[in-house]
Amino acid sequence: NYRFIVDERMHAPTPQLHRLYNGIDLDLFCPNGSTAPKPPVVLGVGRLVEKKGFVDFVRAFATLRERGHELRGWIVGEGRERPVLESAIREAGLDGVVELLGAVDQARLRHLLHDATVWALPCLVAEDGNRDALPTVILEAMASGLPVVSTPVGGIEEMISDGRDGLLVPQRSPDALASAIERVVVDRELA
Repeated sequence: NYRFIVDERMHAPTPQLHRLYNGIDLDLFCPNGSTAPKPPVVLGVGRLVEKKGFVDFVRAFATLRERGHELRGWIVGEGRERPVLESAIREAGLDGVVELLGAVDQARLRHLLHDATVWALPCLVAEDGNRDALPTVILEAMASGLPVVSTPVGGIEEMISDGRDGLLVPQRSPDALASAIERVVVDRELA
């Protein structure tokens, strides 16, 4: 994000621009020792807006089902793309498989993080240029011990080194997202 602001907006480094990282409460977001549920659950959390990439989440789920994987998907959040997502879920025949859980409080989010197998947020640069900065929920998922799959958009690469801290896939690539989720679900040592 710093590079984007300097390169695209300011056109030169400036001493007035400082980077401040998001913090999270590690007493609230920590592993609880739970085992992966059966069938596996893929959790995505964020506002239901284009830049979060939840349409790709749904499309990846369709691919995973075609590959024979019995998974469940939970998307937490509210926003103007809810009707788009409801339609995508219905058209892909994923009713009852991918669920839109709406907005939840922090206590419920912690429970959902502990009940999930994989966390996925396929962020993208929206048509109007809008993009995520540093989605705090990635840090919360990682601190909770969940394997994380995302995209190298905005500051996400500052949190996730592909193959070490999680898996990164190209934005707008539901097939790559499906393959990364599949890798984590199948290879529990990798997870």
